[in-house]
Amino acid sequence: MALACATAACDAGSPDDQQRVTGPPIHLVASGTNVGSGVAYTVDQPITLAFDRFLDPSSVTRQSVLLEDSSGAGVTEALIAYDPVTLTVSLRNPQGSLAWLTAGQDYRVVLGIPSSDGGNPNGLVAIDGATLSAPVSLIFTAGAAPSLPGAGPPTMDFCRDIYVPIFQYSCAYGTCHVAPPTNTASFDAGGGPLGLDLSSASGVRATAIGQVADESNTGPLASVATQSTGEPFGIDMAVISAGQPGLSWLMYKTLLAVPAAPAAEAVGLDAGNSTYDQSLVSPISTAERARLSDYILGQSMPYPVPPLAEPSMGALTEGDLERLSLWIAQGAVTPTSCPQ
Repeated sequence: MALACATAACDAGSPDDQQRVTGPPIHLVASGTNVGSGVAYTVDQPITLAFDRFLDPSSVTRQSVLLEDSSGAGVTEALIAYDPVTLTVSLRNPQGSLAWLTAGQDYRVVLGIPSSDGGNPNGLVAIDGATLSAPVSLIFTAGAAPSLPGAGPPTMDFCRDIYVPIFQYSCAYGTCHVAPPTNTASFDAGGGPLGLDLSSASGVRATAIGQVADESNTGPLASVATQSTGEPFGIDMAVISAGQPGLSWLMYKTLLAVPAAPAAEAVGLDAGNSTYDQSLVSPISTAERARLSDYILGQSMPYPVPPLAEPSMGALTEGDLERLSLWIAQGAVTPTSCPQ
């Protein structure tokens, strides 16, 4: 995994005004959506909807993504989540392995558009304010669960899956995102550049989880993230918002960079997780990364550096990004320390 930056090329700088240019409408991507006419959906699967735009996480609600039965009654207990790595919204069974839909019954997912007059605020919105060009209704029939349901996503272990292969090899190096040495003026008081210390579990807890990202702060400096529904995307966003990868600045900083080929992934993972999601092809277009950079300020992470002799270092892969997203979604659980 690549170094986040060389000593003289760390991501640093002060917040600036965000641009406000609305991009193209949001489109549903059929290849990543598992419900609709002719799709073999089974009742034990999450419902997955894929899009071609970064979504404003505050718009991803049960009111914007309606799941209804054939009578039009809402299936209100679904757990809804947004993954900015795969640009997907998922509706999951709140009861784990228990049935939540009925095999053989028809259902539909309805995606609306918020009204311009404010009468109906519900509907998916992209980070720049774009919406769907027209409402979407996906009708599908729930099929019986297979006898051997597929395993869900693995539980992420901070030390094994995040700290060693991502933070240690990609972020905390030289003077970048490490604990500040005594009396060094180039460091912020809270840690490495921009006050972010990813060199240890304690540094992550103290400077990243629930702490506002300096680059996202466009008003008075704050120590705790305060982004709320209705604010422009990115303002006062937490470096890491536990449980919410879509509201985590660090997630978007890594998504600004184009992922490396899966073959580069080789460090710090056990056999059970080492192939997780390596087959994913990044759904994020060059144009969409450029739009993201209007809202997520500074350099992409890892910052591009010349190839190094250390064979374990290279750019983050799609699997790395998905592990980071999963760890955050699972609560960003961080132990007291990692074994040395």
